[in-house]
Amino acid sequence: MKYAYVLVHHIGDQGEAAEGRILHVSDERFRELGPDGSGLVRDATSEEVKAGYQPAFEKDGTTAPEILAEGGEGQKQKPAPSNKQAPEPKNKDA
Repeated sequence: MKYAYVLVHHIGDQGEAAEGRILHVSDERFRELGPDGSGLVRDATSEEVKAGYQPAFEKDGTTAPEILAEGGEGQKQKPAPSNKQAPEPKNKDA
């Protein structure tokens, strides 16, 4: 058995494998997916195995101290809606 680091996001026989994920695969499966096979995975380093899978996420640039400095209570505030007033019904007299 080997630990494989996924280089390319793909759908395999046992489900989806995201880029950067660490898989525990048999030697035979590693030969099929590895550099000599399809090139989807490579041998994972011991540091990568210890760290595990760390998915990427998008940051909005706001940090907790900035939120608290603006008077927030640790929660991000929703942006104010552009239209707070409901439209007047056209058949109000009916």
